[in-house]
Amino acid sequence: MIYHKIPSPFIRDEKTRELTREYISEEIQLLSNSDWIFTDKVDWTNVRIYRDWFGFDYKWRTEKSQLPGELLDRVIDLFSEELIEQKFWATPVTFYWEWFGGKIQNWTYEWREDFILFDVKINDVFLERDNVNDIAKSLWLKSVPIHIIWTIEDWINYIKNVELTEWLVWVPKWNFLDRQWKRIIIKIKNRDFLNK
Repeated sequence: MIYHKIPSPFIRDEKTRELTREYISEEIQLLSNSDWIFTDKVDWTNVRIYRDWFGFDYKWRTEKSQLPGELLDRVIDLFSEELIEQKFWATPVTFYWEWFGGKIQNWTYEWREDFILFDVKINDVFLERDNVNDIAKSLWLKSVPIHIIWTIEDWINYIKNVELTEWLVWVPKWNFLDRQWKRIIIKIKNRDFLNK
């Protein structure tokens, strides 16, 4: 249930720690000229909500961490347990959110504290981005917007001359697993490719 780590698509040079142009896996290299979905990497306070036949479980990033009472009350106010039960019935579903703004961090969408949904897993399958956004709308929740659908190579060629510093998360337009049955998903900081 813990959210997995997201790797960079390229290997880092051991001495300089700069990114090379060598892909970390054959799968990502094969998909590099396919369509990928680019979204912001929201990276502040992770909140997980798991629901199955036995009820709801609210967590921080780790399995043992419990949400403090004040934050738990805020989550429950925003998150309609009744709507979830109607939509998913007894199907196990995990919602991955980030808490941002206010005393946590300044976030570009707005300044006040709030939650934003960035991923959903039903049983053991992560949903495609359009499905995540559709679920968010049906539950009256915010979700991380799609910036653009592009190939990795096209984005890198574009970003070389653009002064952007934010992290992005990239997922293939259609879900793929690698040979170890792990989800293919990558992240990168745009400035790593500035003027390269």
